[in-house]
Amino acid sequence: MAVRRATAALAVLVTVVILGVQGRVTEEFYSRVRDLLRQQASNRGSVPIPIEVTGWPSVALPSTVGQVAGISVDLKNRPVIFHRGPVIWDQGSFNGHNEYLHVDDGPIQDDTVLTLDPETGKVVHSWGSNHFYVPHGLTVDSEGQVWVTDVAMHQVFRFPSEGASVPTLTLGRRFEPGRDSSHFCQPTSVAVAPGTYSTGGDIFVGDGYCNSRVAHFTPSGRFMREIKARDEGIWPGFNVVHSLALLPGPELLCVADRDNRRVACAPVELRRADMLSFHRHHIPIEWKLPHFRSRTNNAARRQRFDDPLHPVIEIMAPGGGRIFALCPAGDNDTMYAVTGPSDPTILEPHPIAPTGIVIRPSATYIDTYWGPSSQDSFTAPHAIAISPDGKSLYVSEIGPDRVWKFTLRKQPGKGVTEQPNQDKKHEEGSSA
Repeated sequence: MAVRRATAALAVLVTVVILGVQGRVTEEFYSRVRDLLRQQASNRGSVPIPIEVTGWPSVALPSTVGQVAGISVDLKNRPVIFHRGPVIWDQGSFNGHNEYLHVDDGPIQDDTVLTLDPETGKVVHSWGSNHFYVPHGLTVDSEGQVWVTDVAMHQVFRFPSEGASVPTLTLGRRFEPGRDSSHFCQPTSVAVAPGTYSTGGDIFVGDGYCNSRVAHFTPSGRFMREIKARDEGIWPGFNVVHSLALLPGPELLCVADRDNRRVACAPVELRRADMLSFHRHHIPIEWKLPHFRSRTNNAARRQRFDDPLHPVIEIMAPGGGRIFALCPAGDNDTMYAVTGPSDPTILEPHPIAPTGIVIRPSATYIDTYWGPSSQDSFTAPHAIAISPDGKSLYVSEIGPDRVWKFTLRKQPGKGVTEQPNQDKKHEEGSSA
């Protein structure tokens, strides 16, 4: 991918939307905003840059692997992919009521969840046959549990680390699209807050293509509330909540608002108990509710949330493409993201090539553009994940159906911005 280098990071639009009670603006609010923006100078240049591992995978993926819609990395630093086999999501997959039209074809018969060797890319474990119809997102949480979404089934599933024939938790109603506490409509992504080994953490579901909301659940799967951009005074509302990321450092929940070409982040409060353990999974951690205003159940709706004002941050790159996926970096203050093929805009009249970007929600700039260093380039990146040891980054695509591996190397000094060549034309797919 052709790039042109600049000596300064690209400035982006960061809009702080004021949330609070009766529109009152307090000094605490401005203090929070100043603290976030003050980190810009000290953080610049500290983020490792993804460098392509050329020739990876050295062992080709099985011929049965289709669109690689989801990717995550397990606790052994092995990439785990979620693919669609022979299924192609196109304009004929759903009717006008968002009901899947090919239920009678049955589930995908091949294993759809594959664990790969991080050195060679060889499949070392697989499962998920005869269960899924149109796979989408996959997340491995801090306990090693595997969360997946199926947009045809309108459901979210949790499985043990090595898979199973029966999920340990199911959210949503099978093949029933809807928008309430027990239904999703084409859910896309799951983010799970850190928790204790026995109780896990709160669950956030990107919901998704039809509902454009984030659904919040307790660790046991009890619906708590929905988060919608328009309820926060953000305009326009979410337009395809395609990916979620939790940043423990600044305690932010971030949304890849794909078709609005932006990332929206809101604070969450992380409380840690005084008791600590040498085993990281046994550290008692509790995430409080994000400070979004939101629709919730009747009991909570009657309760007044008189918390101090908190900022909601929107990040948009002028002329940037649709943001498909996010993942947090190891410094807890940064996200890696990928953009997909995007139509021209007023700011950028040419087709916008897919690329990788580094986003700092606490600052006012996109730190770096990145991508493959070989002659090849991204075509339709769909998901991104970083290894627990912070050494590797993986990107999956849905056409061609492939997985990229990058190593993460820290910048030697001040960050260098690489802006992708926008001259290469890409066709925007009808599905994602």
